[in-house]
Amino acid sequence: MGMTDLDDLSEAFQTSEALIVTADQNVKSAAEINEARLGRDRSWIAIFIISTYALAVFGVVLYLLFWGPTCIDSACTHETALWEKQSEFLLNLIFTAVVPIVTFMLGFYFGSEKSSPSQTSQSD
Repeated sequence: MGMTDLDDLSEAFQTSEALIVTADQNVKSAAEINEARLGRDRSWIAIFIISTYALAVFGVVLYLLFWGPTCIDSACTHETALWEKQSEFLLNLIFTAVVPIVTFMLGFYFGSEKSSPSQTSQSD
């Protein structure tokens, strides 16, 4: 093997090394962009879930405060009984449907944030 063959090989290795470094930088850049996007997506999901829950609770509170029976006599027993039944239904709906969904989604949000691959690769 002559000197020119070795020079050609070392030049090829240097070119390959430069391409590998560039590709590695591109992969890191793409991973950072993806991580930032996932963080934004998770934040919007959490905000949406919490605001939906707050809206549901606020709506029930408004209903309980403003659409209650207006009379107190014994002549309004039907109206009072209907209001109590509707109020109980709405409160049960919040506690049995909305709260578990909010809890599940926020648990998923925070759980997936802790087990994301970017955080495990940083500890290596």
